Amino acid sequence: MKKISFLLLNAVIAASVLLTSCGSDDTDDPAPSSPNVAVLAASTGTIDGDAEVLPGGTFTIGITVTKGDANLDEVSVNIGSNPLAASKIQTGATAAASVSAEAWTNLTQELSGDDKDGFTWYFTITTEATATDGSTQAYSIVVTDKDGVSSTTTVTITAKAATTALVEQSGDFKLFSKLGPTGYGGLDLSDGSSTGSAAGDLADITASTWDGSFTGANGTTVKSVASSYYAVAVEEDVASTYSAGTEYTGAAAPSVDDVFIAYNGTTYWVLKVTVADGNDTNVSATNGQFIQFAVKK
Repeated sequence: MKKISFLLLNAVIAASVLLTSCGSDDTDDPAPSSPNVAVLAASTGTIDGDAEVLPGGTFTIGITVTKGDANLDEVSVNIGSNPLAASKIQTGATAAASVSAEAWTNLTQELSGDDKDGFTWYFTITTEATATDGSTQAYSIVVTDKDGVSSTTTVTITAKAATTALVEQSGDFKLFSKLGPTGYGGLDLSDGSSTGSAAGDLADITASTWDGSFTGANGTTVKSVASSYYAVAVEEDVASTYSAGTEYTGAAAPSVDDVFIAYNGTTYWVLKVTVADGNDTNVSATNGQFIQFAVKK
């Protein structure tokens, strides 16, 4: 009997040791890997960190996102701790596309297809028009995966009042028909003088019938902007106004008071059409047509 009791005791002890060794592991599970968000380096018209922006102006920032442990699910933008109004957010695969895109219609953008693995988006965001000069506001882009794990990138925008008015330039600034004499058909914006159509910053594009249509030339790009901008053009917002403009390639003839911004990579000129159907018979008896601009720089 003692032998049986001894054997039973050993069995109980062995079972106890076995259960103890197979018990729960107190080691914590590793935290899930969150989405990786990288801000793209600044380029013309974009930022990659804190910046000064006019109240009611825009800024553009690009990000590249790759998923963590789970597929990506949605993107949102906050101002401070609150969602930013969807009407103030535009996104695109390039900086230019984000500027020309329609505004968001929802506070969050749900991701689909390949974007669930990762994406590169540029965000063009409109700042608060009521911001006072020198005030700051944090704008955050939040990327969330299907497990609810989020990553955030934040920039602080300081409101800066527009104070440095662009200066009206002296000169004729007449762009003549390229069907006229040699040395006409182009316009040098640095001094307002006429050039051949292949030599200026602007070039007449008349094919057969002149209507004043033109385009940028020799590295200069022209964008149309609101006609009201000429009167209020300032140094602080000419670049962002240009970025938000619509590229003009002469598809429609210009009219008096139309306003454009021309940019050659280093200089911005704001142009307002003052004469849309001029004709100088001293230049040419039959092909002396011109348009004329007022110009600020």
